[in-house]
Amino acid sequence: MRCEISGPTKVLIADELPERAVQLAAWAAEWGFNPMAINAFEETPEEADRIREPWLGIFSHLTWRALGQRLTAVSEILPGAAPCFSVVILQSPEVLSAPHGAGAMLWRPFQPSELQVGLSLGSRILGITLERNLQAKQLEKARAQLSQLEGMLPICMDCKRIRDERDRWQPIEHYISARSRAAFTHGLCPVCFQKRVREFQPAA
Repeated sequence: MRCEISGPTKVLIADELPERAVQLAAWAAEWGFNPMAINAFEETPEEADRIREPWLGIFSHLTWRALGQRLTAVSEILPGAAPCFSVVILQSPEVLSAPHGAGAMLWRPFQPSELQVGLSLGSRILGITLERNLQAKQLEKARAQLSQLEGMLPICMDCKRIRDERDRWQPIEHYISARSRAAFTHGLCPVCFQKRVREFQPAA
């Protein structure tokens, strides 16, 4: 099952030069993203709210160290935080390895198409990460359901209903179906079939 991001992916943009941030935002909007310029040097109360949904980031090396790296770290540990991917733009080609936590890096000067490729790659990675997280939740739910079918089950020795965790008595079919993928069809075994036939036979 493919997990898609609903709506244009948010792109957080931070650069120490406002005119560069404006240009980056214009490119991101042109490519179908939802750009959001942020000030990397001022902490704001809504900082955590920015990472409640999947996001991409475009940071200069300076703003990455001031804010981007922190936001990425928080995204990894904050309950309910969404996955992220950042492109860090470096001034010097002498830096050969990506800054810690960054998804990709570019060196100035660069072509807009290079940045577009980085954001497109990041968007695909976010989709894959969301799909993986969804599968993990589904697996955990399935394990929890299976665990409920283990151990001692209180069952009525007469009507065969099972008592659930809320002290409600349910037909065994309902109890198992609610906790597994099992489905039931109903019929009569040979012993019960003969029993029913005898019930309907006229008395001699």
